[in-house]
Amino acid sequence: LALIAVPGAVIAASDPCPLGLTVSSRHHPRGGVPFVICSGRVATFDGTPLDVDLSVPLRQPGPLPLMVMLPDGSTTPWTSPDGVPLRLTAAIPKYPWTDLAQSLLDNGRGAGGAPGVPDGPHEKPVGVEKKSYVDGLYALGQSTAQYAVSDTTADLNRWYAGLSAGEPYEGNADVAKALAQIRRYRSPFFMPVPKLRVPVFDIQGFTDPLFPGVQALQQSARLEAARYPVWTFLGDLGHSYAGNPRAVWHVANDTANDWLAAVMAGSRPATPRYMAATVRCERGQTLEVRTASRFADLATDRVNFSWTDTQTTQSDTPPGPEAEAADPIANAGCRTITEQTDAGVASWSAETTHSFVLIGSPVVTADLTLTGTNAEVAARLWEVDAASGTQTLVTRAVYRLVSKDPSSTLRIEFALWPTAWQLSTGHRLKLELTQVDGPTWRPDNLFSSITFSKVLLRLPASG
Repeated sequence: LALIAVPGAVIAASDPCPLGLTVSSRHHPRGGVPFVICSGRVATFDGTPLDVDLSVPLRQPGPLPLMVMLPDGSTTPWTSPDGVPLRLTAAIPKYPWTDLAQSLLDNGRGAGGAPGVPDGPHEKPVGVEKKSYVDGLYALGQSTAQYAVSDTTADLNRWYAGLSAGEPYEGNADVAKALAQIRRYRSPFFMPVPKLRVPVFDIQGFTDPLFPGVQALQQSARLEAARYPVWTFLGDLGHSYAGNPRAVWHVANDTANDWLAAVMAGSRPATPRYMAATVRCERGQTLEVRTASRFADLATDRVNFSWTDTQTTQSDTPPGPEAEAADPIANAGCRTITEQTDAGVASWSAETTHSFVLIGSPVVTADLTLTGTNAEVAARLWEVDAASGTQTLVTRAVYRLVSKDPSSTLRIEFALWPTAWQLSTGHRLKLELTQVDGPTWRPDNLFSSITFSKVLLRLPASG
C-alpha cells in the first residue's frame, strides 16, 4: 500500500500515469484487463520521497479512485468517483511474506504445519541471516531509494549494520529494535485476525528462497483456526531462484480468476483450499496439481530414511562449489549441478526404491554434540541422478543452535521448506548438514563444531 501525497482522490483515466509517474511496463493478461505499471518518486507528508509503483487499468471509464494521504498526514476516504464508499472485497497476494524477520533471519523453528513438528518461537533464538538476499536488497535500496536518517522506527541503516555484525545477537539493541518493529508493524503473522472477513487467495512459491512456502502455510493455518476464508496455491513461483514456468502461472491465474468471479458474485468458491503444483526440474517430471482441504492431507504416506553413522562439521570450513551453486542471488532456475559434496559437509544418501511425490516439508531429526555456544545447521536435500552424473536441489532450510554450556548434547528436529517433487525409482536422495552454506546464509562469528548421529529423514509422500 502506497500512501501518496496528492490533493485529489481520483486519477484521470485519460492520463494513465498520475503524479508525475512514468510507464515502466505494460501488461495484457489473458482474459483480463490490460494495465500499465507507473513508477517514479512522489513527495510524502514527512518530506522523504516515496518510491511508487502503481498499477493502472487501461480503457476503463474514469476517473479511477486512489487512496491518498494528504501533506498534513490526514487521509481521505476511499470512494468511487460518485462518492460511494469503497471496501476491499477480495485479495490475491502473490508470493508475499507473512513474518518478515523469519524470512530474512530464520532460526528454523517455523514448522509450517509439518506433522509432528511444533511451530516454535520465530525469534528466540535470533536466527541466521539470509545474507545474500539481505545484502542484495540493502544494496538495491541504496542505489534506487532513500533510507530514513532520523526515523528510529525505520532505521534500515542501523538495522542492517546490527544484522551484519552477526552473532551473538542477544544484547544487540539495534537487532532487538529491528525485530520489534518488524514483528509489530510489518508482519501479518503477528497482527490480529481482521474482523472483516475478506476472502484471500494466496499464490506462494515452493521454490522461492526469499519467501518460501512456510510463509503461506503458517499464516493460512492461523487464519483457518479463526475461521477466516483463505485459499492457498503453491508451485514453482516467486523470487529467484524460482523458475516461474508459464504453465504454472496459467494454472494459478486461471484458478484465481475463477475464485474471484465466485467471490464477486457472492457465491462460495468451489476452489480447493490447497492446491500444490509439482516442480519440474528433472527429466521425466510432469506438471501435476494436487488438491486437498488441508495441506497435510496432500500427503497420504510417509517415506523414512535413517542412518547410524557419525559425522562431524566445523564452522570455519570454507564454502565450496555446492554452496555457491545454491545461492539464490547469483543463480536462477533449477539448481542442477555436477554430482559432488563440498568438503567438510556431513552427507547421507539412500536410493529411492519406488516412485512417489514428496509433498510437504521433509523433517530432519538428529542427535548431536555441540562444542561451542552458538552455531547454525544448514540443511540441503538433493536428488542425485547417477545416469547423468548430476544432482538437483529439492529443498533446504537452516536451524540456529544456542547453548549456555560450551559442550552440550541435544536432539534437534526441524522442517525443511515444503515442496511438491516427483521422485524417480533408482535415483538417490542426498541429505547434507553443514555449518557453512554461504553466501546464502551468513557464516558464524563464533567457532563451533557439531558431531551428528542417529540421523532420520521423514518425507511426506503421495503416490
